[in-house]
Amino acid sequence: MFTRKNTSVSLFREACRAELRSGKHAARRALLRKPSRTTVIAGVVAAGIIGATVGGTASSWASAVGPAATGTHAAAVPGGAAANSKVNLAADAVRPTSSAVPHAVPAKVAHAAKHAVAVKPAAHSKPAAKPKAAATAKPKVPAKPKPAAKPKPKKPSGPTKPYQIYDSVTPAAIPGGRSVATYANGPYQASWADVSGRGDVLWIDVQGNNLGANALDVEPGDATPAGAAAWVKAKLEKYPDSKPIVYTMRSWWPAVTASMNTLPGWMHSHVKYWIADPTGYEHILPGADATQWYWGKSVDITTAKPGFWK
Repeated sequence: MFTRKNTSVSLFREACRAELRSGKHAARRALLRKPSRTTVIAGVVAAGIIGATVGGTASSWASAVGPAATGTHAAAVPGGAAANSKVNLAADAVRPTSSAVPHAVPAKVAHAAKHAVAVKPAAHSKPAAKPKAAATAKPKVPAKPKPAAKPKPKKPSGPTKPYQIYDSVTPAAIPGGRSVATYANGPYQASWADVSGRGDVLWIDVQGNNLGANALDVEPGDATPAGAAAWVKAKLEKYPDSKPIVYTMRSWWPAVTASMNTLPGWMHSHVKYWIADPTGYEHILPGADATQWYWGKSVDITTAKPGFWK
């Protein structure tokens, strides 16, 4: 009899423990599946009730089997049934004790259930928009460089083509506005008043002593060919950038050029030749810079190359 009771108690305990484990696993699976709040609470409460029932039942069984453990027979209980009978043991096991109440749910399990229910599944967030590719700046086309302004040619200070020069012993006889050649010294010396109203004025030295004059008159009664070389040298030494002009007859021209050959080489290019050749028609002798081609009663006319003295 003692062996049968012990076996029944062991079986019942194993059944209760299996039931408790089953309830815990069910609650855990329910939490993992994120069930509704009501389902989780119900599962936790059921697990608590089973746990409490097992605890209470174990106490009852301990009191029931106490006498048996000491070797005494079971005592009678109200209702006429033996307290330690198999039938009554099963009935007492399924009846909840006063301690088996819903609020006896273990604190750790309730806390886990609360937070498991409170966690909501995260909403599916939209994928972040792809960053727009940075717009590649178009290389600026360099502006075409403006062509450099061409320097304006300087206006020549003198005529750009052959021009005529009027000379006379009486400057008043020369038409107005014309270029004039007149005497700076000698018996026919003129003044600025005498050439007023005329164009450019070329001053002639007839004595070979006026280095400020533009030209030297080399002919009978005036300067000689040898004197011409001395005058040119003195003038260029005083005014290195000047253009000494030698006026002579065509027949004296060779003698004048021969005297010029005695001068330093750099002076030769500065000398200008004004040759008298009164043919009556306008022309310039080869090698000459100006030619006096007309002799009149009061006025002589010369044609000169550009840059003759200006």
